Amino acid sequence: EWDRWHRWRAWPPTWQNSDESIRNTVEDVVYLEARQKGRPIGYAIVVPKARDLPQLGVHPEFRRRGVGTALLAEATRTIGEDETLRVINVDVGSLPDLAFYGACGQPSLPAQLEMELEFAE
Repeated sequence: EWDRWHRWRAWPPTWQNSDESIRNTVEDVVYLEARQKGRPIGYAIVVPKARDLPQLGVHPEFRRRGVGTALLAEATRTIGEDETLRVINVDVGSLPDLAFYGACGQPSLPAQLEMELEFAE
């Protein structure tokens, strides 16, 4: 479902959380998908061993209807409810995402930094 899922993102994931990085990971990855009447409307990708949530996306028509919250709850159950799910590298310019994670109990997220490499001639 990668082609469908990437259209639901508010911003592109960092290289560590990119589709290619996730496909190439040596750890077990769990893919969760929310559906309504068989139609996919949201997804989450969880790396249980690392307790990471590298990606979460909801179709724009279904945002603010509890889909993301349900996916986040299922992701937490996947790693174990006594564990803390890590959400990192959220774009600081994406206020809706920051508000969502804040409303779900993540008080502050580490800032995402972008580095560029320049070559001298």
